[in-house]
Amino acid sequence: MSLKAGSGNRDSHVPSSIRQRAKPHLLVIDASFNIIHYERAALRLLEDLFGTAAPSRLPAAVESAVRDVLAHGFDDERAQHATVMPARSLVVHISRVHGGGGSFFALLLQRESRRAPLASAARRYALTKREREVLQLIMRGMHAADIAKQLSISQSTVTGYFKGLLRKTEARSRSEMVAKVLGWDDSDMLSPSV
Repeated sequence: MSLKAGSGNRDSHVPSSIRQRAKPHLLVIDASFNIIHYERAALRLLEDLFGTAAPSRLPAAVESAVRDVLAHGFDDERAQHATVMPARSLVVHISRVHGGGGSFFALLLQRESRRAPLASAARRYALTKREREVLQLIMRGMHAADIAKQLSISQSTVTGYFKGLLRKTEARSRSEMVAKVLGWDDSDMLSPSV
């Protein structure tokens, strides 16, 4: 399949630097992580963050976070979506797209404009230092086994921290917790029908 660009000139009167931070931009990838459809602004965002001009594949950090989500499954099999933060200023919403005779995934890329969402969340939810460390790794798309290895703690300890984070943030899933930490409301989340 060849790359196809979406039009997306609806907001031409708004400077691109503001548009880039204000709304998410779409990429569609196949099961091999090839970019098969994109908005030009999504490619510009990847270029700004990773220095890759017009890639046909995802940058390594983004691909790794998406691979991890797909390998471990989505938070809620009915919804089939997840949110990760594979780089300091990039949030990626991942949704499975059905149809077209193959496996496809819609990625909404959004520049995170807040300077320190973790610091703000730590104060708002009274998080301990270790909870902040676990949350940061969760936001990078890591799962319990990888977090345990990274922090040199047991997987059951990570699970305990995860349950505590869900309780403190009053979230029902990993994606909802990340969204709350980033200060998004339900309207900012992907709907399962995407």
